[in-house]
Amino acid sequence: MEAYKVWEQDTGLVEALHPSVEKHDTKNNEREAHEQAIAASAQDPTALLAAWHAYVQYEEKQIGRSNSDTATILQRTPSVHASRERERVRCTFERAVNQCCLYPAIWQSYLTWEVEGGELSRALVVYQRAVRNCPFSAELWVAYALFTEETADFSHAGGDQEEAKVDKVYLDAAGHVGYYSAQTLRQVSLSRCDYLRRRFLRHVPAKNAAIAAPFVEKEREALRQEFDELAAVLSAKEDPGGARAVQLYRAELEALVFRMVPRAVQVWEQALKTCSDDAEAWLSVVDILRAIREVGHARALLKRGANVLQLVSKEQPKGVSAASMVAYMARWVEFERREGDVDTYKVALAKYTSLAHLVPAASAGAVGGGKMRDKSRANKGSGDSEDPAKAARREEVMKKWAERKALEEAGGAAPKGTRVWIYTETHIGIDRHGHGHTGIPAQT
Repeated sequence: MEAYKVWEQDTGLVEALHPSVEKHDTKNNEREAHEQAIAASAQDPTALLAAWHAYVQYEEKQIGRSNSDTATILQRTPSVHASRERERVRCTFERAVNQCCLYPAIWQSYLTWEVEGGELSRALVVYQRAVRNCPFSAELWVAYALFTEETADFSHAGGDQEEAKVDKVYLDAAGHVGYYSAQTLRQVSLSRCDYLRRRFLRHVPAKNAAIAAPFVEKEREALRQEFDELAAVLSAKEDPGGARAVQLYRAELEALVFRMVPRAVQVWEQALKTCSDDAEAWLSVVDILRAIREVGHARALLKRGANVLQLVSKEQPKGVSAASMVAYMARWVEFERREGDVDTYKVALAKYTSLAHLVPAASAGAVGGGKMRDKSRANKGSGDSEDPAKAARREEVMKKWAERKALEEAGGAAPKGTRVWIYTETHIGIDRHGHGHTGIPAQT
């Protein structure tokens, strides 16, 4: 007690600590406001998530604001002080996920914070907890699989074991999200397709992916089998769109990576049989064929796709909208502009013109700037009506032009040296000497 009285009487020390005490009182008041906001929004999930995010952001800002003076007062080294401040943020996140454990957004924020802080071992544990609490979230499962792949070491002898870990995450993900919806299963499956492509290119360099070596063919067959299995699973879940997306992905690899166009065509043919109402699927195949310079095949596919889509639009108007048909035909016209001759261009333009009237707004840009020309005419017309002086000049020009025409018809001529300025879209004017005008003079 005596020591405290001595310390209390040391006015210099007390005054030096007074600003720090006030600063910490302010922080406590701000934290109390966040606590009250969380308590007030307990029955509103959206407001509750927003309140927790605001609280976490507040605590993250305090790490940067906390300085060495605070560490000295608390008798901590700077590194220990920074670690303690991070623990405060982590504690806030833990409280948030404890109260909102079924909301993927709060888990994703927690995971991002741990990864950016370099706490990978902690992040792995949080990922495992996140997918256990939100097994329905395809986003969390995909992020977990990507994190596992990113932190794996495929370069050493145990690379197969590392790949097995990534495969297990994807298999667990498919097993869980498949119970909830076909859409989430499709998202996980397409992410797995990305991983399978990367795995193939780790085993076989891209420059060797098209060679006929036995070990390369073995890897290609393994990849094809994986893709076929994924497509079969999605088909079994009554998701033909997802199965088609996987097949188109495989066909793209066959054409662009393996350089096996006949195989790619076979897969495309099979996939396009199930997408009679999907214009984008047809166009995506055309784009790839054009990229590998199979222009003739691409043109044949454009024609076939147009016929199929038109047939579907007549039988099922809701399946293929008029806007989709016009957009498809516009892409065909664009294709022929760059790849075709006059005849093929006229065929595409005729198809487009026959449908363009259905969607005027969508069709204006594909016929060479019709909308801009109409707009220009409208502007010029409105300008004439708004400028009486310009209208008067135009009448005078037309009068002079009529006089000149009458003289020519009568066998006469205009006065020598007269310049008659012809009316153009940019200027109207008359000047006997040709001064001060920017129009096109015609010497008579």
